[in-house]
Amino acid sequence: MKHDVLQGFNPRRALLLSPLVLFGLASAQMASTAPAPASPAATMAPAASYSVVNLGEGAVGRAAINRYGQVAYGIDRSGFFYDGSRIIPIPGIAGASLVAPINLNDKGQVVGAAAVGDNNGNIHAFVWSKQTGTRDLLPLDHASTAEARDINNYGVAAGDSLQDPAGRLPGHAVLWKAPGRRYDLGALGKGLSFAEAINDAGLVAGDSYLHGTILHAFAWTRATGMIDIGTLPGGTVSEARAVDEFGEIAGNADVAPLETHVFLWTRTAGIRDLGAAGADTATMLGMSTRGRIAGELLTRGGEHAMTWTHATGMLDIGTLPGGGSARAWAANNYGQVVGDSQLNGQAQYRAFIWTAQTGMIDLNTRVRNLPQGMVLQQASAISDDGSIVVRTIGGLVLLKPGRCGCGAAVGPIQAPGVVTAGSPYLVSASLSDEDTSTVHTVSWSWGDGSSEPARNAIERKGDGNASASHVFSKPGTYRVTLQVSDKSGHRATVTRKVVVQGMTAPGQQG
Repeated sequence: MKHDVLQGFNPRRALLLSPLVLFGLASAQMASTAPAPASPAATMAPAASYSVVNLGEGAVGRAAINRYGQVAYGIDRSGFFYDGSRIIPIPGIAGASLVAPINLNDKGQVVGAAAVGDNNGNIHAFVWSKQTGTRDLLPLDHASTAEARDINNYGVAAGDSLQDPAGRLPGHAVLWKAPGRRYDLGALGKGLSFAEAINDAGLVAGDSYLHGTILHAFAWTRATGMIDIGTLPGGTVSEARAVDEFGEIAGNADVAPLETHVFLWTRTAGIRDLGAAGADTATMLGMSTRGRIAGELLTRGGEHAMTWTHATGMLDIGTLPGGGSARAWAANNYGQVVGDSQLNGQAQYRAFIWTAQTGMIDLNTRVRNLPQGMVLQQASAISDDGSIVVRTIGGLVLLKPGRCGCGAAVGPIQAPGVVTAGSPYLVSASLSDEDTSTVHTVSWSWGDGSSEPARNAIERKGDGNASASHVFSKPGTYRVTLQVSDKSGHRATVTRKVVVQGMTAPGQQG
């Protein structure tokens, strides 16, 4: 399981239970509290090259990857699962269309939050798999909303349930062993509590308001109940963000006004300050299942990516050459850290991979078949097999190490965002395939009920282009879709929204 963390440290965290944000279950005892081994773990060098798999276009929500390279993710209002070879839509609860996957386990079970039935504002936690489909986990009694934020490899999920979508009334952290089998984990005080992560031993990490805005991280097991992790010296607030297989909980805590450090907690040693590597502030953004932490440092020289292990302590791993800032979003168990880095004088970020042996590498330079117009901007998750989830300018892709035989990668649709009804609308997109002998078929649909007949792309040595023209007759907002396929059954789809304006009446110009 991978544990994503929202950017930054925010004691008043915004709930994913809000439909607006949705757009943007082993009752084992606590795991051994022995610390992770101090000796360096096995390492794996970045691949010499990566292949691109298009996952989707649109507003990307959460994306998580398991150790086998399977991905659960949300785009616009929909949820999807990539099983290693194909993309499978995740249906909503009772036919609802709003689905927001949040995490998955190594067995391909996905959890998250979804609207119920008629999308009337009620949000329920769900679990999905290819075998069972979507199942409603149900909120606590007398509550209308719930979200599941993590699921371990025994199928036990953790999350929270509130009495109203806006979170104005108290709600509690929840454990689900199966649909309908839910358990209220309580709270440290009289306020809200949230479960963030769960490991295979059943140790839950989360946060709970003691009173007012005072938030403390907690640890929960069936044997101990909820334990207050406390705060670091000089601070009043702590937030848990992940738990590893050794029973270590990691998160962020303030040490002074506007200063935060990363902490590590075990039941035997309590809370420990991991420091800030000489920076003013350190923030954890992700952690592997064996305890490698990824995050960011705020220094006088700017924002730097960082990583931490027991063996190395906290390391400032800097930025890409010429970079002004960088953040590390995730790490795997083989010494690979991924994130994004902004180059000086440029608005766009570049996705990177880092290891101690290679330093920081721009992933845009390691892709075998990067289509024209596609820029890899943010590497947000990485699996133990080296597969990397990356956000692009307009969507989400998966980078697979080496040659994957996954078919063509397709770049973004190049076209204006606005056109006048009755005027030609010209579109084009590039494609690239590591198999230079494959012939690709392209088909366009315009979102107004019309489409173009399928035809072969114009190609040379694996690189190709698809273009078309269409005239919209009525004003409105339409989604233009391009699908690229081959005889082996590989398919890639990219989309673009276009606003069609009404025709200007004669005499109104100028």
